[in-house]
Amino acid sequence: MSAATNQSLKIVPTVIPAHLRGATLPRKFPGLFLIYEFLVYRYLEEFSHQYSGGYWEFVELSNGGFYMSLKCLSRYHLCVATNGFEGDMSADAASVVVNLFALANWQMSMSQTA
Repeated sequence: MSAATNQSLKIVPTVIPAHLRGATLPRKFPGLFLIYEFLVYRYLEEFSHQYSGGYWEFVELSNGGFYMSLKCLSRYHLCVATNGFEGDMSADAASVVVNLFALANWQMSMSQTA
């Protein structure tokens, strides 16, 4: 793979500014945005006993993706009983994991309400 092709595959994160945060979740997750936000927090509480709250940034990705990212320098030990994973990761990586779980749960909720 050439360097030019490799560069075009790079996904660039952009933190959503504070003045735009209020409209972000309703736009990304219409109808059930509060459930999505709650699920993100709940999954990190479930997967890591170290988590006790914190400030979450909203991050948009250059490929159209989105996730909520816990802003801290701590590492978290995660134990995910449903798939057997156990390990340490950065707060941002743990954030991606819990967003994926929340997204799967949110999509199931949306399909049941349709």
